[in-house]
Amino acid sequence: MLCPYCGKEMKAGFVQAASNIIFSEKKHLMRMQPANDQEVLLAEQSMYPAAVSACYCTGCHRIVIHGEERT
Repeated sequence: MLCPYCGKEMKAGFVQAASNIIFSEKKHLMRMQPANDQEVLLAEQSMYPAAVSACYCTGCHRIVIHGEERT
């Protein structure tokens, strides 16, 4: 994948955490669950650490996270 910011080739991999990974417009201090409908759960921790597929640009150091299909 080419970086949408600088056009360089990106490295495929994963963003991983020991707990849930969420997107929020504000920083949570303790809680790692979406607090409202505006926040998005990207990956949920269960028996294994939470992970979501992503690409990393070594040129501009940005990460593009690929949304996972939820059922």
